[in-house]
Amino acid sequence: MARNATKSKDGRTVLSNFGYLTLLQFASYLFPIITVPYLSRVIGVEGYGKIAFASAVMVWVQTVADWGFLLTATRDVAKCRDNKAEVSRIFSETFFARCLLAIVSFIFLCLLILIVPDFKENAEILFVTFLMIPGYIMFPDWFFQAIERMRYTTITNLLVKTIFTVAVFIFIKEKGDYIIVPLLASLGTVAAGIIAMYLILKKWDYSLHRVSFHSVILAIKRSTDVFINNLFPNLYNSLSVVLLGIYDGSVANGIYSEGNKFVNIGQSVLG
Repeated sequence: MARNATKSKDGRTVLSNFGYLTLLQFASYLFPIITVPYLSRVIGVEGYGKIAFASAVMVWVQTVADWGFLLTATRDVAKCRDNKAEVSRIFSETFFARCLLAIVSFIFLCLLILIVPDFKENAEILFVTFLMIPGYIMFPDWFFQAIERMRYTTITNLLVKTIFTVAVFIFIKEKGDYIIVPLLASLGTVAAGIIAMYLILKKWDYSLHRVSFHSVILAIKRSTDVFINNLFPNLYNSLSVVLLGIYDGSVANGIYSEGNKFVNIGQSVLG
């Protein structure tokens, strides 16, 4: 099958993308196995529990910022990927729609921090972890999928994950350093986003241009059905971590989250 696939350009592209995605998937299993035991020993289960709480909240924020565009925008660009002007229009609408949704999410997060005591207690780590969201917006993996250039997203992700892993062992030395973990992850995500925007706007010559507020709202409306479909699984998957953190504290959350991470890795491999 591999030999037959390499006889055509499309076949080689599919095979290449499959290989890079497989490499990226294995990397997503490998790096946590390296860092989790070290982090759990150095920052302790309480610090790890605070990180898990903030990460679970950010799953909801990211779901709102994505708003189904990971599927709908990928589909729309893939349909017209040879038309650079149309691709640029879709890219611009999606980018600014996600920025608007991220701002709305940030306002809602600030309200939760003001109203809910447990959110207020973890305000610092929540704000630091939120810095990942601009990075996710600037790194449009959906765009790389649509134009079938997964080599770039894989190389960028591997580079950032490697630097993050090395930085963890360099900078995380005591329990109070738990706040540095999401900071390093956020900086890595933003750096990956800057690289991605350079590739899209400079190397491949797509454009990010001004779009009307009306077109942004229409883009959000077109993805609403997919958003609702994604919202509830992400909501209940993260809800256990948030509720455990609220009702039983960071220590219980750390124990649960550390153990659950390895279970999730095993389930992902089977999947």
